[in-house]
Amino acid sequence: MDDPVGKFLAKVEASTITTLEPVRDRNFKNEQVELDGKRFTNCNFDGCELLYRGGDVEFGPRCTMDNSRPRFVGHARRTVLLLNALRLLAFDPFDEECQPRSA
Repeated sequence: MDDPVGKFLAKVEASTITTLEPVRDRNFKNEQVELDGKRFTNCNFDGCELLYRGGDVEFGPRCTMDNSRPRFVGHARRTVLLLNALRLLAFDPFDEECQPRSA
């Protein structure tokens, strides 16, 4: 079966100049996923801990996230702590469920 959208996305991705590692067509479930340095396309994240250190990352088309949460480390953690102190975050980074911040 032909997938014209998938073929088009593959061509666009192949023509893009990037230093990011391509990660395509993966289903991550109940695992820790390192985000930095990667470009995710058509990936599903279910019950995952998304580890982010402050580097480049891209989520391309067809990525879905269910019951997953970020974990900020290093430079990213320091940035989140600063934004939290300034009350500029829409969520509480210390809340286990990353619930929206109450007004």
